[in-house]
Amino acid sequence: MSEVDRKLFLRKTYLDKIYYHINRNPINQDELYSLIRKFFGEYLKLDYEFTYEELSQELNKVFVTPKV
Repeated sequence: MSEVDRKLFLRKTYLDKIYYHINRNPINQDELYSLIRKFFGEYLKLDYEFTYEELSQELNKVFVTPKV
């Protein structure tokens, strides 16, 4: 699977999860936190439990368009 295909797959997968949570009872903070951590861990290929500061540093290394 190419890198573009991998990212498109991740996008679809996590959008589906977000829509699931939007359409059911309100999402709690723990579920939202977990969902965000999993997305960024997979998107950035991080194989460790990163802190907010570490995530911020990793995000500064990649270009993400404002639309994303």
